[in-house]
Amino acid sequence: MSSASGVVQRLALSRQRVRLALAVQRSGSRSDRPAAPAAGGVDAWSAIPGIDALFDTVRGWWADHPLRPALLLALQATQTAVAPLAQRHPLALVSAALVAGGLFAWSRPWRWLFSPALLAGLVPQMLSTAMARVPGPAWLAVLAALAKDRTDRPSSAAP
Repeated sequence: MSSASGVVQRLALSRQRVRLALAVQRSGSRSDRPAAPAAGGVDAWSAIPGIDALFDTVRGWWADHPLRPALLLALQATQTAVAPLAQRHPLALVSAALVAGGLFAWSRPWRWLFSPALLAGLVPQMLSTAMARVPGPAWLAVLAALAKDRTDRPSSAAP
């Protein structure tokens, strides 16, 4: 009987997560949604000080990005074209994905995409934008949490 109650609890938790995801998708921001229940490390990122501010900064950057509408349109067009193909020929779609993944690994874009010159130009711009979006009290709260975490740890040096 206990396994049935565990299944019911997992189903209720899953439904609640779906409702929260739909609410976030409709509203477009995280600040409107209620706090999700912690379940086995799902909210492990929330424990890191300042991570919500970082996520909100990235969301704001993406919302204002000029390529966002074009990429959303391309995503919708791709899904419209690929969904019937996936239903009729799933093996062909998996084979095409295997070939595309092999080409991606063979081209090694991480070697040329993250060049030092590119990072030297982008990182300061991204940091200044992130710092401008986050209010001052939030930075103070992050620093206070980090300082508190450092003082709570026992020192490793022997007396």
